[in-house]
Amino acid sequence: MSSRPPIRRLAPLAALAVLAGCGDPGGGDYPRLLPLSQLNAPPAVPAHAAEAAADPAAVETSLRARQAAARRHAPESPVTGDAALTARAAALRTRAGALAATDPAAAAAPTPTPASETDPETAARAEALRQRARDMLNPGAADELPPCPPGTADPQAAGCAPD
Repeated sequence: MSSRPPIRRLAPLAALAVLAGCGDPGGGDYPRLLPLSQLNAPPAVPAHAAEAAADPAAVETSLRARQAAARRHAPESPVTGDAALTARAAALRTRAGALAATDPAAAAAPTPTPASETDPETAARAEALRQRARDMLNPGAADELPPCPPGTADPQAAGCAPD
């Protein structure tokens, strides 16, 4: 047994583990260089700035219109005093109550409902698909193509007989 302390025996192993983590698993060149075509390319205009790049005057006009609208809705003077603050708070509570009373579900998109089997078009499509599945499972039973479900745009691609 050696007389070295245990930490000195583990230090080379730890250094080896650290150095093993420094390698490039892909084996590629380091550093990876960008192609000159990317380096010399003109800067791309982001999508949100395309309007400003196309017509800066229109953007300025739009910003000025927004500023004017914001100024119209701003209070004329800051509210000072208890009576004015109470009136402002009451007005805000009234507005919040009106907003809370509106039904957010009415503004949402209608939820699609699954068609029932009693719908004649759906029932016809379901039966055509079932028949097609039966014919696919028993290829010798039907020499003809199964009928196409209603609404099939390309019968040849769907592998069914047109109506």
